[in-house]
Amino acid sequence: MILIIAAMESEVKELRRNFKEKNLYNNRKYYQGSINDKEVIVLITGVGKVNAGLHLAAILMKENISKIINVGFGGAKGDFQIGEAVLIKKATYGDVDVTAFSEYELGQLPKLPHYFNSDPVMFRNFKEIITKEGLLYTQDKFVLKSEENDCLFDMEGAGFYQVAHLFKKPIVAIKVVSDLIGQKGQLENYQNFEKNSSYLIKEIIEKVI
Repeated sequence: MILIIAAMESEVKELRRNFKEKNLYNNRKYYQGSINDKEVIVLITGVGKVNAGLHLAAILMKENISKIINVGFGGAKGDFQIGEAVLIKKATYGDVDVTAFSEYELGQLPKLPHYFNSDPVMFRNFKEIITKEGLLYTQDKFVLKSEENDCLFDMEGAGFYQVAHLFKKPIVAIKVVSDLIGQKGQLENYQNFEKNSSYLIKEIIEKVI
């Protein structure tokens, strides 16, 4: 079973439109169906790293998931365009700092990798369709400025990668650029993009699965 996981309904509402609703726990739902004759589960976690990790762990304990595809919108800085699909090569945290202990890098949690890498087989296969690639920074804030460059930003991705790493499940992420960090009107650009762009993710998934 392929798991497609996203933070927000607006990112996957077109993708899951005809899927069957199932109960994960309490009132948390997930959706099951097929894409290109392959069985697929779509899970919407809610925004933020805790929501990301909690709900991914819950579905991995409930269903037999073979691989994970994280899809969603992300801010970008560098040579990117709004609406562009970007294949994530590796993810890390943008708001973790335990460098007071000299054995850790900025963005690294103790006893975990500095970077969580995308599954090499999935990455190679998807790269035939999505040629742009990038590094993903995850933190619990909407990023309006950053010293980093040539990268993307979200609020869940590295949390998904961390849980996939702990459960030993292959994962890759595809981010559609929703806003450009530091650009005038960035917040308004993001809000307009979110309202009108879930069809982009549906089109991408139908190509890569």
